[in-house]
Amino acid sequence: MGQQWPWGVAADGRGPCKLETPVTNPGDGNVNGFITMFACRRRAEAEREVAIARARGDALKPLLGLADNFDRAAQTIKPKTEGEKLIHDSYQAVNKELKQFFK
Repeated sequence: MGQQWPWGVAADGRGPCKLETPVTNPGDGNVNGFITMFACRRRAEAEREVAIARARGDALKPLLGLADNFDRAAQTIKPKTEGEKLIHDSYQAVNKELKQFFK
């Protein structure tokens, strides 16, 4: 996964999180600061998880078309010779590994 920073930084690189509520009572400043920091870290973590999921989807999307092509080839190609059967079996082995990868 990505590097975690000791300060709250938005996952999309917008910069450091800002205080959303001003401290009204100097005595409870630590509590408000802690709550704001916790909310900022939680938001940054959620944004980072969304970015990771989006990157995984973008990387895997082209492979789905490849898997579909393997399935179509398996349905349409009927090997006639022993050499063709060996090649067909090899492609089917790759197809099986690709399907295991997606699970």
